[in-house]
Amino acid sequence: MVAAARRNDVGKMKQTVGEIAAANPHVMKLFDIVGIDYCRHGNLSLRDACAEAGLDAIEIRKAVQALPVDPDETKWNDQPLSALVTFLRNERHPALRRSLTHAAVLFAAAPAQLDEARVMFNGACDELHPHIIHEEHVIFPVAEHLEECWQSGERPEMTAMGGLNRPLAMLVLDHDDVVERLVRARTIVEELAKDEQTWQLRDALLQAERDLKLNVHLENNILFPRARALEVAMQPASA
Repeated sequence: MVAAARRNDVGKMKQTVGEIAAANPHVMKLFDIVGIDYCRHGNLSLRDACAEAGLDAIEIRKAVQALPVDPDETKWNDQPLSALVTFLRNERHPALRRSLTHAAVLFAAAPAQLDEARVMFNGACDELHPHIIHEEHVIFPVAEHLEECWQSGERPEMTAMGGLNRPLAMLVLDHDDVVERLVRARTIVEELAKDEQTWQLRDALLQAERDLKLNVHLENNILFPRARALEVAMQPASA
């Protein structure tokens, strides 16, 4: 019994923080508080993520296990892929666009001392616009089609050229870059904040950062792995 429990503990330590956050949405708040990055570094095991953040992995695992589960929280791993795509397309992407627009309006009135942050922010926005369009018009329809074909037992007719691995890997790299730009812009503004106007800008950037990270989590840790798994599952067997 003891040996089995220890093997189970070791297995949980090897589970990635992205997988943990995907399966247990209530854990994300704890990860945010202690500084575990399950978005950009979602591929790290809990042990490695804790080591990177200077945390005791055993204590964090105990804290994760002790957290109460919110029965009303949506577990997107348990929902149809099409439902997640609809949520991203109709709610999460518009929410991110609104928060970015709000920050842009505040940046327009910001003093010259915030030019470095403004450049960082504008660069993130310039990268995000075509990124979101590509997701909504290419990746999302492919994911929906794959699920429809899996459910009907039909062979997919719509797919990404050469498969999903490369385009999804490129989107993950884009996610890393735009999150880094937003974090840097918010940090610069925070360091220079001296008046109410600048603090409002900081708060707007913080909201945009939160919106972006949630989208990245839902895509990197749930949508992309599930879409890839469907594509692999429906590949014709080798002769």
